[in-house]
Amino acid sequence: DQTNWAVKWANEAIDDRTLRSKIDAEVDMLSNIEPPSLDGFVEVDITSVGQDVKLGGNTLSFSTDTGAITGFVDKRNLSWASIDHPLALFEYTLYTNDQMTALRAEYCPNGCNPKEFGKPGMPLSSSVNARPFAPSIWVKKGASGEVSEIITIASMKEEVNIQYGAPSQVWLHLTGGGDSLSVDVTLVNKTATRFAEAAFITFDPVPGSGHGQGWAMDKLGRWISPLAIADGGSMGLSPVNTGILYSKGTSSSHTGSAGGVGHSMFFRTLDAAVVKFGEKLPFPTPIHGSADM
Repeated sequence: DQTNWAVKWANEAIDDRTLRSKIDAEVDMLSNIEPPSLDGFVEVDITSVGQDVKLGGNTLSFSTDTGAITGFVDKRNLSWASIDHPLALFEYTLYTNDQMTALRAEYCPNGCNPKEFGKPGMPLSSSVNARPFAPSIWVKKGASGEVSEIITIASMKEEVNIQYGAPSQVWLHLTGGGDSLSVDVTLVNKTATRFAEAAFITFDPVPGSGHGQGWAMDKLGRWISPLAIADGGSMGLSPVNTGILYSKGTSSSHTGSAGGVGHSMFFRTLDAAVVKFGEKLPFPTPIHGSADM
């Protein structure tokens, strides 16, 4: 019924047949997602952490634990990822009533309905943070013999898939190269649940050390620092337009950086409209004081 009220019946009420058919097509596209095909791919041995894969002039390596990108050296020889600073790391999280109570205390100190801003009756006594495991890496080569696509496939624990809301598998599909790399994330067999849950795709690039290094967000066509939010606003959770930018800053000591030239990486988000800075909570907190960057 919720889906019918939100999508089906609302769309049926539209008189414009052309608009209605376009919306139906978009809904169908979102409702019938399948993992990418492995036709033409071969599996790569990643038992060694140092196993590298070349993709369009970039050198990539992947975590043997989670399948996330834990090595990314671009064609300028700049390093953007490491084991401690992964890119495209998937995490599934579950929250407790205590955490929801803390949210209400900060978000609406004058009181708000715990049934609206909460999940009454949840039995969890401690939060859960689950990551994929046992990844396999698959590559596809083009006519020139160079790798043109990469797919990583990792599993989630059966418990968090059956008893909670985690997917059974997480697929990362990497294409492109040069100055532009595309990452498609597919969640397989996501379980429906009423638990307080969230999922994050984390991008934590290797930090720079130069002047002006840090993050910026595209908000309504302007670049805004996550630290420039008004007191009382959503410091940790922000809607963004095209995406977010990370700059290593100028006069960096990183290999390949010369003459005070700044280097940056832009994360264009096509499907997720929000970005979270700081603690991995799906809440707008902190409300007072900046997020931990």
